[in-house]
Amino acid sequence: MAGGRSLVRLDPVHRGERIEVWQARAYSVPVDPLLPLEQMMEPYTAVATVTIDAGTAYVQGMHGKMSRAIMRSFRARLRAIGVSRIRWQRQRERGVKQVEQEA
Repeated sequence: MAGGRSLVRLDPVHRGERIEVWQARAYSVPVDPLLPLEQMMEPYTAVATVTIDAGTAYVQGMHGKMSRAIMRSFRARLRAIGVSRIRWQRQRERGVKQVEQEA
């Protein structure tokens, strides 16, 4: 994954032959995503689990909020690792909502 400062960092949890699982963290200020997670001092504004299968990212368990700038950074980070589609699963008061968008 490309370096440089970003509002989002993706940390691998599991990288299998077909399925990958990442932890996504969003920040209100640009951070160095290549810095080891243990050295990160900035508080994150949102966190989510991202499962990637065949170029589609499935985002679940998001806590917090993502601004439009963070969303642009998030999509760019996903495109950098080969994702072309994003499927969000969001829990609402009236049940689970599925949303799909291009990366």
